[in-house]
Amino acid sequence: ADLRARLRASRFAVSLDLQGLLKSGVVSRLAGCPRNVQMAADHLRRLQWLFPGERCAEGGLHAVDRMLPLAAACGADMSHPTFDFHIPLPARQHAAELLADLSSSGSPIVALNPTASAPHRVWPPERYAELLRRIHHELGACGIVLGGPADVETSRAIVAQSGVAALSTAGKTGYLQLAAVLDACDLLVSSDTGPQHLAAALGKPVVALFGPSVPERTGPYGDGFGSRTEEAAPGVPPLTLDVLDELSRATAHRPPAALPTTTPSASASMATERHWNCQRYS
Repeated sequence: ADLRARLRASRFAVSLDLQGLLKSGVVSRLAGCPRNVQMAADHLRRLQWLFPGERCAEGGLHAVDRMLPLAAACGADMSHPTFDFHIPLPARQHAAELLADLSSSGSPIVALNPTASAPHRVWPPERYAELLRRIHHELGACGIVLGGPADVETSRAIVAQSGVAALSTAGKTGYLQLAAVLDACDLLVSSDTGPQHLAAALGKPVVALFGPSVPERTGPYGDGFGSRTEEAAPGVPPLTLDVLDELSRATAHRPPAALPTTTPSASASMATERHWNCQRYS
């Protein structure tokens, strides 16, 4: 009753149900909005009488495309979807202070985001350390390791194991400050997690590493996105050479060659390092 009262006190004009779940439908109904726009979820079809409103069919395969019909139903022009992301000046100033030493060197800056909320989305830290070392020695690039407060130890360990001068910003940025840091970098190498989407929204080149997830559904969004699946050979770090090649392309500001699109193996697993997808958004 308290939730219903608080929702109705806000007098929302439109309810957008992006999930199509029973609980999201209940919240939408409790809000009492004059207009309800919902995903046409098959599993709720028999309960549609409980959740009256406009139903939109899902768009394409990618998670962003799936949501676009809801925005179109509200009057937005979805013919050429773009992300207008504003970074406030204080966030940019904070990023400039963090990156002052790197920026003054004039070298390309490559950010690594090694952590994720689920273990199966994480590339091993020692691989990031090797990559950090190689981009320093072979590309002459400066490396920074990103992360939240819980990632401080992992980020510091990667920097220490790399044996090169690199910066860890783990625990030193909020959401907007992270966006400012990414905007100041030349390229991001990331696990399958949020910062890859933030960098893609800012128009930055991204190399995103996937294991069992489907990159065509949740990879960086945009026309420059491609994928490839490879199996690690014994003793060879998976995709290290491919990632290095993509970093070289991005930092040299050359137009990258298109990546062939392949379907990831159903048995792919980051834990075993046997199959990887390398995604690039540029």
